[in-house]
Amino acid sequence: ELLAHAIAVATEKEVDVINISIGTTTDSPALKEAINIALSKDIIVVAATSNAGIEEVIYPAAYDGVVKVLPVNKEGKYLYGTKEVEEGDSYIKTPGKDIVTTMVNKNKLYTTMDGTSIATSIASASIARVLYEYPAIDRATLLDKLYFQDMVDLRAVF
Repeated sequence: ELLAHAIAVATEKEVDVINISIGTTTDSPALKEAINIALSKDIIVVAATSNAGIEEVIYPAAYDGVVKVLPVNKEGKYLYGTKEVEEGDSYIKTPGKDIVTTMVNKNKLYTTMDGTSIATSIASASIARVLYEYPAIDRATLLDKLYFQDMVDLRAVF
């Protein structure tokens, strides 16, 4: 499986954070094993929770230990497909609506994106930035500070 292989390569390279902005409704033993190996190496794995029209948390976000990302709009309301996240699940709310990207539209103007993929990228980059700023921080402490927070202003958390 290509995704499992990509995670294995990232793990071999000893990265700090793995961003997974894609997912599937199908469980995969190879994917789960790759995720578990990455987590055992103290790598933070961040994954999208769902896609439009899918109401359950998708894989690999459904695996234990993976940081689940919930996209929210400017008012902090969840976007589509996130209602199956249970109370007590570890997740990070991240902006996921009208995010300006480097993609261009037919008029060659920058365009916006919505959803879990863009929100997951923002969450992963934010976590990587905190790890850069605080290299000695324990991963569990970092995630405890971020879970259930709105990732709008990290300065309010650290």
